[in-house]
Amino acid sequence: GAFDYSAWLWRQGIALCATISRGGLLDIVQPTGFSLVGWSLAARARVATVIRGAFSEKTRGLALALVLGDRSELPEEVYDSYKQTGAAHILAISGLHVGLLFALMSWLLRRADLRRQIAFVITIPLFFLYALMVGLPASVLRAGIMYIAVGCARMDGRPGDGLTALSLAALSILIVSPLYIEDVGFVLSCSAMAGILALSRPRRRKPKTPAARRAEKVLNAARTALGAQLGALPATAGAYHMIPLVALPLNLVMVTGLTVLFPLVLAATALCAVLPGLMWPVARAADAFILLMDKLAEAGASLYWARVDTPSWPGWLIALWAALGFLISPYARFGRGRGRKAALAVALAAVFALSLGLPALTARDGLEVVFLDAGYADAAVIVHRNEAWLVDAGSDDTALQYLLHRGLRPKGVILSQSGDQYSGGLGALVERFPGLPVYTSRLWSMDDAGERAAEGLYAAMAARCPITGMMAGDSMTLWEGVTVRVLWPDAGPITEYGRQSLLCELSYAGRRALLCGGLAPVPAEADLRPCDILKVGHNGSKKALDGPLLALTEPEIAVISVGRNRYGHPSAAALDALSGVAVYRTDLCGAVTVRIEPDGGMAVSTFRP
Repeated sequence: GAFDYSAWLWRQGIALCATISRGGLLDIVQPTGFSLVGWSLAARARVATVIRGAFSEKTRGLALALVLGDRSELPEEVYDSYKQTGAAHILAISGLHVGLLFALMSWLLRRADLRRQIAFVITIPLFFLYALMVGLPASVLRAGIMYIAVGCARMDGRPGDGLTALSLAALSILIVSPLYIEDVGFVLSCSAMAGILALSRPRRRKPKTPAARRAEKVLNAARTALGAQLGALPATAGAYHMIPLVALPLNLVMVTGLTVLFPLVLAATALCAVLPGLMWPVARAADAFILLMDKLAEAGASLYWARVDTPSWPGWLIALWAALGFLISPYARFGRGRGRKAALAVALAAVFALSLGLPALTARDGLEVVFLDAGYADAAVIVHRNEAWLVDAGSDDTALQYLLHRGLRPKGVILSQSGDQYSGGLGALVERFPGLPVYTSRLWSMDDAGERAAEGLYAAMAARCPITGMMAGDSMTLWEGVTVRVLWPDAGPITEYGRQSLLCELSYAGRRALLCGGLAPVPAEADLRPCDILKVGHNGSKKALDGPLLALTEPEIAVISVGRNRYGHPSAAALDALSGVAVYRTDLCGAVTVRIEPDGGMAVSTFRP
């Protein structure tokens, strides 16, 4: 459920990444001759420089996003506001931007007394130069190919069919780069356009009075916004794990505002490059408009009902949604009438309600312990029915993304240690789940805490999350029949870093899992007894299995949470000590899931073969 950086690189045509430990910059080779890619990069850099000169520090980030699709200077909190309200498409170069750009270019060419057909032909190479400058994103190519296809049909006297044009655009992009089938931007763009074509076709009868025509325009805009939201709903759930409830009314305002703001930003940029003396009033007007839209997004995101969390949709549910969307569209030829459309609309609402209840409907008896592939870090999720607990939070938001992907809301998080490897993801969890109970070692030391771990704990305090310290002898019941017993640390003075880490024993249906956190080695004084699952401590370091641990626990399964690191973990000594035990490593297997049935049966599955 998390972002796949490797797949993203492949889609950009990057097959290899390398680093050097020393030496730095070796040489600069100047290109010879003309390079179209080099020209586009240089043009992009020049336009970005002009935009920075034209707009204030508060607004240049959004201006860069609107014109170049560059969000690197956009404050994170601003982007989050747009994302939570379903208006993030405004910040990416999309079909809306391309449509406005084509309309503006055509209008300027027509003002030069050029025929419509000639103006259309001239806009095609101009569009491709712009698309190259912004990096050829799939949404821009999709919109451009559709515009050209419909324009060519009109020149030939044929009706321009949107669904045919969308199919042509999607197929053209996938023939050139089949990996785009998994690109979020491509899927969102195509599915939103499919929703518009299927669900928002305007009425054929034209209103007679001016007031009725204005009302019809507003209604058509609402249909378009609703169609885009409904079409992109499965992709939105999969990409962002939430459905913005304020998206429809806010998008009506935002999209209308963009039709004014985008030309203003383009005009201010052009004037800054050519006639900087005339730029000031246009740029200040655009500044004010950008700040107003930021305030609208912030206000929408601040509403407690602004969004509803949803898990990623399974394939069968997406297929059902698409089938219903087609049946309600004008392309379905059978059973015309309002009654059919009303029934299908009710069916769409039922499928949406079903998507929200998926975790409860697909819940099974038994217990799952999922050791996540969190890189060189620890994060485990304990799942019972449709509820979850966490043991450690990793170093980033991996645990959060997994929970959101499955539609699980955690009941609490147990942090074994104050290092970033174990507690660095706490801040992301607390931000998404305010009031999340936090359990730590009673010997948690802020002096030894990593930067992210400390920020996360301070965020938990600020959010008034219940924070409980635990020591050996403490125990807690997660669910009926599922208990956690703390075996370490004891009450004695501990000064060595890592020795204050929690050692927990999870019990269910006669099975036990020993979760060692960052302990290496596990102290001989801990109350150890035989277990079935051993989560090896400290990423399988050399000392992780020193002492009597294996002799006293005799595990069937050992899981090592580890990623690429410079320490050589898991060590050869730890792997040798585990000979005869079934060993699973997250760096090789991905997430490791141990399922325990109510009768005590146990099975292991891995994300990768």
